[in-house]
Amino acid sequence: MGNPYFGTWRIIEMEQWDQNYIDLVVPGYFAFQEDNLGKFQFGTVHGNLDYRLESYQETERLEFS
Repeated sequence: MGNPYFGTWRIIEMEQWDQNYIDLVVPGYFAFQEDNLGKFQFGTVHGNLDYRLESYQETERLEFS
């Protein structure tokens, strides 16, 4: 089975910022690549990340840093 999180995910809500800030420069997003690396941007914040899939209770979750 492939990675179900692979691809670009649009940020539609954040606790501390409204949608106008999230989409200030580009539409806010997280992008997860096949090599467990990715990138993100919201507002004027952008960066790279690494992630892993982990078992959580009876399901799976994606953790990143």
